[in-house]
Parts: sequence; structure tokens; C-alpha cells
Amino acid sequence: MDTSQLRREEFWRSFAAGLRTDGSMLQKASPLALPPEAVPEFMRQLKEDGYFQQSADWGVDLKLMVTAHALRRCDSAMRH
Repeated sequence: MDTSQLRREEFWRSFAAGLRTDGSMLQKASPLALPPEAVPEFMRQLKEDGYFQQSADWGVDLKLMVTAHALRRCDSAMRH
């Protein structure tokens, strides 16, 4: 699958003719690197469910995010 087609409005309209998209958002999206062996299953999921899932390393420190969220909640609770 040529993943560049995921950035084209026409590709998404092939699933739903009346679909409206923000073309600029699609153009700004980072390209996906899909494993070739998984593409048939992703395409099946897109056709049947309207989406597919893939894990990605976003370089986000999840433990730090959870800690920061917990600290904000504690701070908020202590102020009220």
C-alpha cells in the first residue's frame, strides 16, 4: 500500500462519498510506515470498521506525563 494515499481526500471519500475533511490537516500529517505484511489486515479493518490501529513510538515519556497529571490533580485538590 502506498501510504501517501492516506493524505489524499479522495482516498477517504472512496469510503464515504459525502465525507468532508480538512485537506490542510491531511497534508500536515506525518507519513505512516506500515509493515507490508500487515497492510491487507489494515485495509480490511479500514473497510469494515472505518479505522485501523498501529502502535507508534511518539517519543513521549508516559511516566512523566502521568506524574505531571497526578501532581496537577493534587495541587488542584489542595487549593479547594
